[in-house]
Amino acid sequence: MIIGKDKVASLPGIGMLGLAAALAQNQYIMLGSFDLRATPKHWVWSPPGFQMGGAVPKISQTGATSLATGARVDSYDGSYMTFQVAFTDKDEADAFKAYCVANAKETDIALFIRNQNWYYRIWGIVLKPITISNSPLDYTFYQYEVICYLYSPYTYYTPPHTWRGNNCSLPKDSSLIANLGHYDAPFESLKVTCHYTALGGHVEDLALSVGEQSLTLADVALSEEIWELKADNSLLETYEDLITSITQFNQDTVRTGTPTYSSGEILLDNAAAAYYILSGPNQAKWPVKMTADLSLDAGGATGLAYVEISSDGISWSTALTQADFETGVVEYVLPDTEYLTDIYVRFRNASGTTGKYLRIKSIKFEVTRWVEDGALPLFPLGHSRAAILGGDINSSVDILAKFRSIQHLV
Repeated sequence: MIIGKDKVASLPGIGMLGLAAALAQNQYIMLGSFDLRATPKHWVWSPPGFQMGGAVPKISQTGATSLATGARVDSYDGSYMTFQVAFTDKDEADAFKAYCVANAKETDIALFIRNQNWYYRIWGIVLKPITISNSPLDYTFYQYEVICYLYSPYTYYTPPHTWRGNNCSLPKDSSLIANLGHYDAPFESLKVTCHYTALGGHVEDLALSVGEQSLTLADVALSEEIWELKADNSLLETYEDLITSITQFNQDTVRTGTPTYSSGEILLDNAAAAYYILSGPNQAKWPVKMTADLSLDAGGATGLAYVEISSDGISWSTALTQADFETGVVEYVLPDTEYLTDIYVRFRNASGTTGKYLRIKSIKFEVTRWVEDGALPLFPLGHSRAAILGGDINSSVDILAKFRSIQHLV
């Protein structure tokens, strides 16, 4: 609400509040999808206006023998932003309360203050009712202190710089990317889809490069495998074969025996096997998640069907047997695959009876890998280029990346 001279005159005792609102009339204030720019129905006022808290190191004197010499830097307090908002309209106040309750924790919404290009990332919101003590009409308002808990004390630039490319031959350079912030920063997200080509085969030595820094994402990528790098030092590997033919299966597996294809299924006969290699060099953070439709024909005389794992393709251990298979598409977790770099996953039919098939109707692997702290290539302040590297000029990838500058807004 923009309180001009006429409004101040009509509300005795509200002069300071009206002046504060008037001064705020040009501020750009957005909390997620809720527009808090001043209107006749609501306004954010100051003083105290927006106040930052936390995000500074605590000083510890634990174990000190002398208070004069025992200070040291300890952990940081969480960061938060507070401000006050007043509503003259009950329906709008109720809508704002409902919005804050819906985003009370583990959300990820934006808070814009003064500038529509820089925003804070909000983790959660706390709302407290307050009164405006210098106004005799405060009972007619709906007034709240809003506490926004932040993911970090930094602000992020929007819109991000986006890098897109389809069927790109490697190496592939980006256009110039501008870092407008205060800090060197990595890509906010990077997704590379690796194609299998007749000339280049699988993409090998897939890497991200920025300036003099580079990071290997995968030694060898499977057909249409997606490698997604995130700024939290995680790397997500996703592979899927919907098995509409045997072509992709033959491209991506090492086989013994002769797997066949029939009516949307890969069939492994007696003693046949096939394995995938989920590529390093980055270690798996969690066990492999496998989503698959698996079954074994009834009537096998001996043995079972197996899903086996290995770190080298030589020594194998059992992850699942036929007894673990469930009907239809099911999510399985492959034990003891965390901390591995190359992860071999083998499907083997040891039923002992010819004509009793291990059937694979669909297969999907998801592996969350971690990147060593400090290994993510960073964009320095100014303008730089990134590049996706690969071992063969005939290799082909799709690229989707976003870079967002980071600033300390004061």
